[in-house]
Amino acid sequence: MQSGRIKMEHYATYYFANIIDGILSDQFSYIRSLNDFYGEGKIQWLAKPFQKYSAFHQFIDFVVNSVIDEEMSKIDLESLKKDYLNRKGFIPEDELKEFTMLPLNTYFHNYKITHTSFEEWLKENNKKFLLSTEDDIYDYYNEFYLSGEIEYLIEKIREEVFFVMFSNRGLLRNFNIMMANILSGVELDDLDMENQIYFKENGILKRVNIPSWTKKAVFYRDRGRCVKCNKDISGTLSFQNNINFDHIVPLAVGGLNDVTNIQLMCEECNKKKNCLTCDTSIYYEKWY
Repeated sequence: MQSGRIKMEHYATYYFANIIDGILSDQFSYIRSLNDFYGEGKIQWLAKPFQKYSAFHQFIDFVVNSVIDEEMSKIDLESLKKDYLNRKGFIPEDELKEFTMLPLNTYFHNYKITHTSFEEWLKENNKKFLLSTEDDIYDYYNEFYLSGEIEYLIEKIREEVFFVMFSNRGLLRNFNIMMANILSGVELDDLDMENQIYFKENGILKRVNIPSWTKKAVFYRDRGRCVKCNKDISGTLSFQNNINFDHIVPLAVGGLNDVTNIQLMCEECNKKKNCLTCDTSIYYEKWY
């Protein structure tokens, strides 16, 4: 059984959250990269309703992986060697290790994940840092992929980023609008047979029962209040106000059956909401 708590290291959480926010705010600038996430039919694999490894979890994984890949591919190894030489002889040997660290080592170190550093890896392969090459960096990085250690690192970052960003309904709306723009163009004939069952028609998913874990997550995120009128619908003050779990981006316009696309509404506000409107609120209850 999974623990109901998450350990937060908070090292790169807001760094990646800021990148994700930037991508969703300016999707056109990232259109080629985004196509690697949802293009060429990949969107259909997000059609399965209410996966705990949600569409947004998968998007976070994609962004984090892409950023780390880019950072590792742009390492200026000669500059690292220059800094190393400039300090060699002036600082203790154990402090020199800092100047042989790659971005990946910094992530592992700050998330307290035991790993073999680049310098240690070179020694194991009878190589020296000052004679290392870009091919060595590639081989070193590739070993982490093969061992599954990169996947573990990304999982830790993903869980922290999701925890922080799930409370931002405005951002989740932007994400789900982006996904709906792609999903709404999907045709049944282009889908794998196993995914066709989730669609009502071209570009529109079937309505399904919302699972209890999704309702619970959304209820506590929205603190038992209607996101539009702020009415208490928790049942604590009154039993007269019925809870409605609303799709932020309606299914009719390509919305996903995903925990990040659900919000809490009272019956009155839900009835007023147009079935084609991607509406939410950016107002939140203060802590005190």
